[in-house]
This record gives sequence, structure tokens and C-alpha cells, in this order.
Amino acid sequence: MAKKKKSFNFNRIKFFVLIGVLIYASLTFFNQQSILAAQASKQAELLNTEEELNKEIDYYKNELNYIGSSDYIEKEARDRLGWVLPNETKFVEDENGSAAPTDPAAQDTQEPADPATSPEPGTSASPQPQGSDGQ
Repeated sequence: MAKKKKSFNFNRIKFFVLIGVLIYASLTFFNQQSILAAQASKQAELLNTEEELNKEIDYYKNELNYIGSSDYIEKEARDRLGWVLPNETKFVEDENGSAAPTDPAAQDTQEPADPATSPEPGTSASPQPQGSDGQ
């Protein structure tokens, strides 16, 4: 009868070891699942960051190509240096909002007023009524 007691204790030990292994395996599995979920969210965040950075790289590549173009050079010369092309007049707004040409040569080259409508020196600016005799 002593042999039966030993086999009974041996089966009980197997059962507790098996329960312990199953508990350890399940805890390890759930721990790994939570780690995988955190890594998946981190991966999605990194992919979004990569996409944004690729868009930024494309923007700067296009900007670099534009900076080397003649259109950019002309725009910057006009904006920063105030350059104008021949036969152009640059207008700048005053503090009160009225625009006036900034080039003194452009002011001298303006066409003179029509002599028929401008008053002659020594006469009044209002038109004179003409009589019936054709004065």
C-alpha cells in the first residue's frame, strides 16, 4: 500500500506543475500582446511622422528648384530691391493710402495735360462762354 501513496503524491505534483506552467504561459502571452499593441501604435505614429517628413522634403526640393529659377530671381529683385523693368512705374502707397510713383524720372516723363482743357497763364480755370459772334 505504500506504493499507492507515492503515485498519488506524484500525480498531485504533476497537476500543480502543470497549473503553474499554464499560469506562466498565459501571463506571458497577455504581456506580449500588450507590448505588441504598444509597438503597433508606435509604428503607426512613426509612419505618420515619416509621411509628414517626406512631404516636407518634397516641399523643400521644389523650393530649391524654384530658388534657382529666373522667376525667383526677378521676384526677389522686385520685392527686396525695388527694381522695375524698363517702361514700368512703381507705385508706393503713402500713409494716407494714396499711391504715387516713386521714380522721379517717371514723374518727368508724364504726358502734359491737354492744352485745350488746361488754363493758360493769367486766365481763370473756368471756361469762358462764347458769344454768337464766334469769340
